[in-house]
Amino acid sequence: VTNVFIHALNGVLLYFVMRKFQGSMFVAVLTTLLFVVHPVQSESVAWVSQRKNVLSMFFLLAAFWAHMRSAEDDSPFWMLPFAWGLFFVSIFSKQTAVGMPILFIMYDFMFARKSFLDSIVRNIPYGIFALAGTISIIFAHDEGGGIKTHLGDGLIENVQLNAWIYW
Repeated sequence: VTNVFIHALNGVLLYFVMRKFQGSMFVAVLTTLLFVVHPVQSESVAWVSQRKNVLSMFFLLAAFWAHMRSAEDDSPFWMLPFAWGLFFVSIFSKQTAVGMPILFIMYDFMFARKSFLDSIVRNIPYGIFALAGTISIIFAHDEGGGIKTHLGDGLIENVQLNAWIYW
């Protein structure tokens, strides 16, 4: 029930993000409905162990909405307590959030019409939070046994394995 409630909140947040992003109510409603009812969401909503997915999405959508508001108003009010704080919490809900600073930079440059340099400078705190989250995740997985060594644990062997996986 908690996951369903959080998923419903994600739908509401997605509607507001898409409405601000596109400006069209039809596109926002259609996108939100597709997100809410799509079967790819079923495990995240149905399984208690997947609460990290719906929580991370909630914090990411809220952070992105606050980021868009700060770009629109050009004020730090929405950045510091809301966008940065929500993004920080989203990283520790699920580690996949560490890639979001790229989306924030793209939004600032392409939609908020800021210069590329301003877009990067404005998003440095997100990058710092993502780096801190990445480092903490690596240490947590290393301590908990989540990082496994392959092929003798040498640099050459690990590069070979990663190249084979990417190929």
